[in-house]
Amino acid sequence: MTSDKPLPEVLAQYIDVDPEGWYLEAVESMVSRRILEGRDVNHFGPNDPFKRCQGVCAIARAAGVPIDAPSSDAAASLFFRKAVAWAREYDIVGGNLPDEMFRPTDAATRAEMIQMLYKWQGAQEAPALDDWQDTPGWAQPGVAWAVQAGVVNGIAIRANDVCTKAEAAAMLYRLVR
Repeated sequence: MTSDKPLPEVLAQYIDVDPEGWYLEAVESMVSRRILEGRDVNHFGPNDPFKRCQGVCAIARAAGVPIDAPSSDAAASLFFRKAVAWAREYDIVGGNLPDEMFRPTDAATRAEMIQMLYKWQGAQEAPALDDWQDTPGWAQPGVAWAVQAGVVNGIAIRANDVCTKAEAAAMLYRLVR
């Protein structure tokens, strides 16, 4: 990063975090609370696609469910099982039609991340928004709730875009701060 502004101490090791990035406060909060962690020791990965398993792990951690980080490459493929089982038990996630597979390593869309947060909160449906042309029908109540609750903001929801790690951090931060 080219800024002379120092990173907060909890993020100092991450060479890919912009000290003036729009996401800095959210990422700092989520890392300091151990809800999110870096891709590795030196990279947070703010622009990385946020995987569905990362979403359920972050929500589980925010809910107080102990989810340990993988300790080896072999453990990396299994670390999220406890979070996915918890999320399924509480109807936060299910499978995707037509085969009902969760696909934990697929990148989550913004609509999918919003839907997980919506279901975690047990939120009531919010009124529909005017601009629905790109939002899947199953996600409309969750997206409306997220806009109304301030979990997402901005001009466009971009429901079908891949959710980045920084965007997920911001959504979680706005919800649990």
